[in-house]
Amino acid sequence: MEASWFVVLPPLIVIIIAACTKRILFALFMGIATGSLVVSGGSITDAISFAVGRLWRVTQISHLSSWDGFWRCTYFFGLIFFLLLSILIVIMRRSGAAYAYGAFALKKIQTMKGAETASLIMSCFFAAIDDYFTSMTLGSVMQPITDQFSIPRVKLALLISVIAAPISMILPFSSWVADLISLLRSAGVSDGYSGSIVKTDLFAFYFSSVPFMLYAIIMIIIVCYMTSKRMSYGIIARHELYAAKTGELFDGKLAIMPPQGTEATEVVKKNSKLMDFLFSIITLYVSTIALILWSGGWVFFGGTASFFSALQHGNFFFSFAGGAFCAVILSFIYFLVRKQLHYNQVVGVAIDGFLLAGSALVTLWFSWVFGSIIARDLKTGSFLAELMIGHVSVASFPLMFFILSAVIATILGRTSGTISILVPIAFEMVPAFLGLPLPIDLTQVPILSALLGAIISGSVVGKHFSPVADTTVMTSAVAGCYHLDLVKSQIQLALPSFFASLLGYYVIGITIDTYGSMPSAAIGLSVALITNLIIVHILHWLSSYRRDHFYDIARHRR
Repeated sequence: MEASWFVVLPPLIVIIIAACTKRILFALFMGIATGSLVVSGGSITDAISFAVGRLWRVTQISHLSSWDGFWRCTYFFGLIFFLLLSILIVIMRRSGAAYAYGAFALKKIQTMKGAETASLIMSCFFAAIDDYFTSMTLGSVMQPITDQFSIPRVKLALLISVIAAPISMILPFSSWVADLISLLRSAGVSDGYSGSIVKTDLFAFYFSSVPFMLYAIIMIIIVCYMTSKRMSYGIIARHELYAAKTGELFDGKLAIMPPQGTEATEVVKKNSKLMDFLFSIITLYVSTIALILWSGGWVFFGGTASFFSALQHGNFFFSFAGGAFCAVILSFIYFLVRKQLHYNQVVGVAIDGFLLAGSALVTLWFSWVFGSIIARDLKTGSFLAELMIGHVSVASFPLMFFILSAVIATILGRTSGTISILVPIAFEMVPAFLGLPLPIDLTQVPILSALLGAIISGSVVGKHFSPVADTTVMTSAVAGCYHLDLVKSQIQLALPSFFASLLGYYVIGITIDTYGSMPSAAIGLSVALITNLIIVHILHWLSSYRRDHFYDIARHRR
């Protein structure tokens, strides 16, 4: 279809409906319907046919007819992983494993700050593999502990989700980096392949961009700093105040109580051990990593690839689903042997798992369908990129692409889609602007590393701003908080880091040619971090002042 402003209409409709009705599933449904109408040129019958076809296609069930198709079922494996993880959660509850962990953690964690810090540490640990892994797993693990300390559910979800994506993008052995390497290769980066645009080692290029991921680095530092100093503002501060006064965790709204199935009996709880919990989690973790290495052809498993090469080429979505399957089967067998479960509970556990996944599965499915329509059919991101890129100086490229990446990622709700749109554009523009013959050497044009870091950071901003980001949908569902409360709290936390990063990328643009890559990255990061800290302290002071001021007025009236 011909690009026009109509391609921006569906994401705007989703944002407006979600903000007005607080119903993200309905908003996504309307976004899919509107997008289908735009794609079909206004024909209702064609739009219905297109929407139904896309809903079916995203399930990828038709791919299961062949081995090659099965191997490429990313969406299908994602849904299966979410469902199996829900079943594993039910197993851990019924067997008393979750109770055992909660009892152990409450002996070690004595304060609210300790519970929040533990949530952050575990988020970093799980995100080392994948931010999906964190979103789908950690909420159910930490929820019983944080509830004991009256930590609002939205804050638990925020602690889980807000640093998961930044950690995944900075650590070189996460699933996301493997996707990035593939995207860079398709965009024309190689170490000597004919026809390439940039001549360099792919991993070396990635590592050179890490210091320029200002927003991702700053967000990790700021969240850890605010947690250690017990600082908050905005929605989080309001929820914390309400929880402190009433003990309720949803700011006066109806508590979210997802179907949890039958809890463990008192006898089962009494016989449960910490090892029960560790067995399920370790089995999930080890099985997933083992399948990543196996699918990547690690030499230890009969392949020819080295450890890091196997991590790079492993099938992560298949591995997550397979790891969850192994964890479910082995955990059930383990608890049968331990007599914490009985074989006649299999059907009940499966049903409770389906109920627990519930609407979150449908919301996740709809968010993928909507993102697919926006990225592949309407090409909204490409339209905005072409619209916003004008005749500017090379020094402003990092700032411009950071803004552009944030806008597109907010609309798409995806990092990989945003990067796949902007990286080829950036790599084609820079040589053209500088008049350099292809392929160019990375050492000739250090600003390319800054551009890649800016695009990646902007895509993380979109993850935090977007109401349709799949990881946000999953985190709110698993942690048991209102989805739009999490979206709003992420935006409030992310905005200071976003504006501070704008200043940092401006500084990098004007200093990189003079001082080189690493010094300019250090200067830009320092300026951005100091700016962010100042903004956060001001917002925290204003929030505290407003709260104390209202208390003074209330006491005076009494």
